[in-house]
Amino acid sequence: AWQFSAEQIAFMRANLAERERLFGELFPWDHANYGMDEWWIRPHPYEQVVKPGQEAKLAVVVTNHSSGAQTARCRAVAPRAWGAEGTSLAARAAEWQSASVPAKKERPLPMALRVPFTAPPGRYVVAIDVEYAGRRLPQFSEAIVVVEPE
Repeated sequence: AWQFSAEQIAFMRANLAERERLFGELFPWDHANYGMDEWWIRPHPYEQVVKPGQEAKLAVVVTNHSSGAQTARCRAVAPRAWGAEGTSLAARAAEWQSASVPAKKERPLPMALRVPFTAPPGRYVVAIDVEYAGRRLPQFSEAIVVVEPE
């Protein structure tokens, strides 16, 4: 195991604080972890298998790295292949889900998309649109839905 002196621990803490400050200058957020944590917006489950006509249910888990509560809105957007030609984005998207996420906490936002009976079997990417802390983040994350033949 490791045993560090008080001086070594102080050096490591100062080094980490400086790195956090420098990374914070690179990202347009109030905390460096928004740029370092690639999973601060993530679907759960990431991948699921459904049959035509069933609902793909998921939760978009939002991690708030800020020191205060933040408002998050998310929606899942079905792939174009699930809609008729010319189907609007609004017709292919789940309802927006909103929540206040407490500081330094995670909150899931549950949602569902119905897979049309006409969806061909295959593996599909479902885009996740996000609005967070006043920023629009279209297609910021994704989930995978595998449509099995009946």
